[in-house]
Amino acid sequence: MLHLLESMKDLVVKALKQIEASAKTGIWEAHKGCSVIAGALLIEDALIEKGARTLVRSLLEQVLVAGPSTDGKGCVVQDDLGLESFSTSLAAELRPHARSSREIGHDVIYSAYVVKALERFEITPWDSLRDQVILLIRKIKASGPGWITVNGTNEVRELPEGGIEAEADLWTIFSGFDRPREMEVGDMQLGHVLTHGHAIEMSRAWARPGLTGDFNVGLGRRLAGLRLANNDQRDRIPLRRRKVDPRTKEYWRLAESLGDMHGHAFKYAYSFLDLRRNAVSDADLESFGRIVWPDAPRL
Repeated sequence: MLHLLESMKDLVVKALKQIEASAKTGIWEAHKGCSVIAGALLIEDALIEKGARTLVRSLLEQVLVAGPSTDGKGCVVQDDLGLESFSTSLAAELRPHARSSREIGHDVIYSAYVVKALERFEITPWDSLRDQVILLIRKIKASGPGWITVNGTNEVRELPEGGIEAEADLWTIFSGFDRPREMEVGDMQLGHVLTHGHAIEMSRAWARPGLTGDFNVGLGRRLAGLRLANNDQRDRIPLRRRKVDPRTKEYWRLAESLGDMHGHAFKYAYSFLDLRRNAVSDADLESFGRIVWPDAPRL
């Protein structure tokens, strides 16, 4: 267990090192480091109730212990590698084929979380972190668009050229999009509409408008692909609409008892609360409640 007096910044540095270490084995274990960053931001930005923060901190420490180990290397400060240079390097890797969403947007998601962590916690980036995040981006881009669960089978489907125009803000798009429950249980795609779109919003701080515009085209194509897949689904039982509030201790007790959904309990919560801030309504809580533990019989 990590030392309870360890600073939030130290916790985030360890999360970044986990993301770095994860690139050597595949593209999915970076979820753990990103979930710790999301939880740290929930606490640091006071997006959750004071009474929930100790429990969230404890859950984050458990994620770090369970994540890929680091070899102790990295985090060597380089005078010539600042945040602007770091983010420019990531943007250059993300730019090719940015209109083709790959692995449901995880190249954009991972990059946005890493840069946000460095900026928010005033951490100086290091060479090996840059190199391994670039490796993650390349691995994701070399992979497919990500599979979609249709009638209980995970199908890899190329996305349509024409996407859904993002005429409204992300939260309106997310709230207005729906899927049958069996599909979301299988692939968590609706939840990733939220985290992918939020990552695009976060990237506006360091990516040029042309690149974020391309990211939005990729997200729109993914939405169009999901809509087409919905039409092929036989079991049409809808997602449950239930008010679930990630600001409360009760939500984090559910994460403790039901599991954190491979870190998505943290990332979904951060995307929701960072986007809505002080404007959370009952309808918003119901929209959010569709994507957390969708297979749980009752909450």
